[in-house]
Amino acid sequence: MHTTQPQNQIAFIDSAVVDPATLMAGLPPGVEVVMLQPGSDGLSQIAEALAGRANLGAIHLISHGGDGRILLGSTSLSDANLAQYHSVLQDIGSHLDASGDILIYGCDVAGGVQGRNLVQQIA
Repeated sequence: MHTTQPQNQIAFIDSAVVDPATLMAGLPPGVEVVMLQPGSDGLSQIAEALAGRANLGAIHLISHGGDGRILLGSTSLSDANLAQYHSVLQDIGSHLDASGDILIYGCDVAGGVQGRNLVQQIA
């Protein structure tokens, strides 16, 4: 498992999650938190927030999910539409250091074949 200093990490929390304060309290001290707004494309919000940043050790995505999908703002990302978001996902990944991680927290996101495909393709 990759470990990094919390100040080199950023967490994006979908505003639809219940009790985000509790989730924030569970993050290591120093992790920056950005709340994703429900009416806008969550991936675009993430890319915009990462502009000008480099060498992040981790990007945390905390959201609702389902079998093979994660909800980020108004975006429902799944293996079925992953290609549509290829360039923005590539941009998001470019802000990580060489051993950085994108950590996805969402109920059932990796569930089933579609979920495993989604996670493998993002990795």
